[in-house]
Amino acid sequence: MREDAARALIEETFDQPYDRDRFKDFANNLVSGYEARHKAGIVPDSFKGHIDGVYRLGKIVDTDRHEIDIVEVRLKRTTSVHQARTMQRNFVARYLKGRDKDAALVAFVAAEDDSWRFSLVTHELQLFEDLKGHVKVKTIPTPAKRLSYRLGGGERTHTAKRQLLPVLVDDAQPTLDILRRRVLPGVASPLIVQASLALGVALLAEAGLSFLGLGLQPPEASWGSMLQRAHQFIFTDPWQMIVPGLAIASTVLAFNTAGDGLRDALGIAS
Repeated sequence: MREDAARALIEETFDQPYDRDRFKDFANNLVSGYEARHKAGIVPDSFKGHIDGVYRLGKIVDTDRHEIDIVEVRLKRTTSVHQARTMQRNFVARYLKGRDKDAALVAFVAAEDDSWRFSLVTHELQLFEDLKGHVKVKTIPTPAKRLSYRLGGGERTHTAKRQLLPVLVDDAQPTLDILRRRVLPGVASPLIVQASLALGVALLAEAGLSFLGLGLQPPEASWGSMLQRAHQFIFTDPWQMIVPGLAIASTVLAFNTAGDGLRDALGIAS
């Protein structure tokens, strides 16, 4: 698809209140091979307090034989589009498991709300250890904040447009794996910021544990253990405490400043 046509399709779909026909047309262009299969689904009792109805609009089978359902989920008035996203993901994960599908392109629509949410819900493999110590594998849905965009109703949709435009423009037939690789880089910026801020917290935790004698032990070097050994000389030779203390404070401040700077540079809301 030409870039101007792809941009027009995205703006027509994302900048407007939800429209079923526009959503189906967008899904068909995102991953070719759309087959209309309109059918109302059953909402489990555990979700009836939040979900008013679920409708399968069609399916797509990519060139890798992954089956992707196109789904519309109607939310009750008490549930807004931007709330209870984990519940919404868990509902779609149960939907996929019950139908043995690989993924779903989902429109979450709330009554009397111009905004709506577009999500790609897939399964991820996670290792866990059972009570007997055996390592096993289980499938979980993609996290609630990943591959999900709030649209329509005057919402800012720059991230969705930036991530999905290359997929529509690319002449190759995108598969589910390609779709995940193209869209997932959008979470890289928040992760970089979060990691830089977490480094300061980790350094403080390590220094605190070492100061209490629970962290690194001599001869391993640690600012916390240096403080622990020097505190008895606080009145006779205070520099033994001041130097590692300043090192800890300045390093944590540097990590936090870097995180704030990255957040501002990458345009991430705090």
